[in-house]
Amino acid sequence: PNLTIAWMAPAGEEVKEGNPIIRFDSSSAQQQLIQKEAALKQAQATLDQAVAQARITADRDQSDLQDAKYTVETARLKTAANEFIGRIQAEQTKVDLTVAEQKLRVQEANTALHAAADKSKIASITRQQEQAQADIDLTKARIAQMEIRAPLTGFVVFVSNYNQGPLNARPFRVGDNVFSGMNLAEMPDM
Repeated sequence: PNLTIAWMAPAGEEVKEGNPIIRFDSSSAQQQLIQKEAALKQAQATLDQAVAQARITADRDQSDLQDAKYTVETARLKTAANEFIGRIQAEQTKVDLTVAEQKLRVQEANTALHAAADKSKIASITRQQEQAQADIDLTKARIAQMEIRAPLTGFVVFVSNYNQGPLNARPFRVGDNVFSGMNLAEMPDM
């Protein structure tokens, strides 16, 4: 988009196959490429941070889960000695076991929730990173197309530019804006 002719081979002179005929101004595309590469680096940094945070959360959740399991086992051991302690204390240890089991279930649910949220966040950031890379690849492909090369050895004839109307038609020149698909030049097969 927004192509401006920056350089043209001299009209009427012989051009060898593969030599440039027309170069378009690629400064805006180069600037876009720099911006898109910065966005890719930002997405990579965000992804790295999210992965590190997910590891920290997973480690903390595993620690909390182990603590909850330990609490349940301790409460179970206390209920095993119920026949040797008073009735009120035995009931209290049963209540403690039930509470510890509930806390373990809550911790397991929290661990699963954190894992799912981290996985979703990482997937979203990965998608942003992939989109940034696709934008860079597209911009690089566009920059590579900013130069039209001679398909064969011959003479270049630039066609008339009718953008200013048929009465003002003149051959294309440096500085003219062109659109995709326009016929700019011909190389007659001699």
